[in-house]
Amino acid sequence: MLSVVALVVYLIFFWKTTARVIKGVFRSDVVHKIGKGLKLPFLKGLLTLVLLLICGMVGYGLAPVLWAAYRYHDRKVAHEKRRRAEEQRLQAEKLRAERQAENKKRTRLQEEWFAENPRKLFFNTMGGVTAVLSPNALEAGEKETRYARLDGLWGHEKILKPTGETCLFVTIEGQGVVRKHLGERVSLRMLSGLHALVERHKVELCRDERIFVPAMSEAIMCFDDQAAGMISDMESSFDLLIAPQTPYDLRLLPEY
Repeated sequence: MLSVVALVVYLIFFWKTTARVIKGVFRSDVVHKIGKGLKLPFLKGLLTLVLLLICGMVGYGLAPVLWAAYRYHDRKVAHEKRRRAEEQRLQAEKLRAERQAENKKRTRLQEEWFAENPRKLFFNTMGGVTAVLSPNALEAGEKETRYARLDGLWGHEKILKPTGETCLFVTIEGQGVVRKHLGERVSLRMLSGLHALVERHKVELCRDERIFVPAMSEAIMCFDDQAAGMISDMESSFDLLIAPQTPYDLRLLPEY
């Protein structure tokens, strides 16, 4: 009776070890190639049965030795994972500290740079609608307008052709006008958002009456074309209008 109980305990205790042997054999490239070479389902089934019997006998026969070997291997692998994780953690901390120091330095250099080269935004306002361009967008608009005039595609001397980089800030009145004429395709921000942006980042607002203000009339351009010349996805006004004005080598590095 005791021998039967001992056998059952043995089989249960070393089941995982034997199962691991079976999985290892069936996942091996040799067995996989042999299985692919057998075309008849009967032969494949027979191969599976024979391998199960052999693996079961070998696995249970050498279970104590295999259990110790697997345990040693697993501990070694776990130790290596912990070692690598600790190395990565220390490297990440080092890089994070370096980036924080670099960003602190760049923040100071940014302050010095913008003290001499203040950020600017160019705008024009009509009927509660304020069209805003960054310096880069204004330059691109001037260039595109010049080329369009040369090609005879733009005949308005005192108005810049919209380039798709115009951001709109509106009052309640202006919001209604834009939604009525341009629909929901155009992204809008309330006018207070522009002034908050200007105050927070010490931006110089410069009025430029050449900037086209949309939704006022169709005398210059049809409303559909006007909508195409406005920003349609303005999730962050800062990223569109302010961030690009920072020199590339002074921009803050992302946190690691």
